[in-house]
Amino acid sequence: MQTFNWDFCKSLPYDILHSKSQTGALGNIALKRSEFKRTKHPIYSFAVAGKFQDELIALENKGAFDSNSLFDFMYKKNAKMIIIDLPLQDSFTFVHYVEQCFNVDYRHNKSFKSYYTDEQGNKNLKTYDMFVRNDGVLTDINALESIFLETQVMGLDFFDDIRIKKIDLKKAFEIIAKDIKENKGRNLYRKL
Repeated sequence: MQTFNWDFCKSLPYDILHSKSQTGALGNIALKRSEFKRTKHPIYSFAVAGKFQDELIALENKGAFDSNSLFDFMYKKNAKMIIIDLPLQDSFTFVHYVEQCFNVDYRHNKSFKSYYTDEQGNKNLKTYDMFVRNDGVLTDINALESIFLETQVMGLDFFDDIRIKKIDLKKAFEIIAKDIKENKGRNLYRKL
């Protein structure tokens, strides 16, 4: 589960055990449960449990979307992403992993530095990276909703009035990569 927190980008200290998720209640509930552990990246962390937990919490990715990140792991393992009652625009961070894989020209790598407290309570000044938007560019992936539905990359179910999306990340990668190669990512951003 996503437990993202952008305070590190503002040079605020991060504590892997105590910094709250800023991406919803489910992530914070998971962080309180003993079977979940949090991955190390202070901006794009995940609460993980189960089969690959040890492997995921051992990841040492400096960049949020690097080739040794959880996003890369999900791609290589052909994972499916479940999104509950949110548009892709507000929830589909995986797109930035693909953008970094192709080093799109409307984003660049940026380093952030702050104090980081690990699981053992050790506090150190650390630097982590993120592939961020250039000035004057806005992420706009609304077009992917219909593209994913038309190509059956995303399934849509309802529970009462709640929309539940299931996305095949391997297939999503291919669609996004094609847009980057053929259209320079025009379905992924717009200029202000």
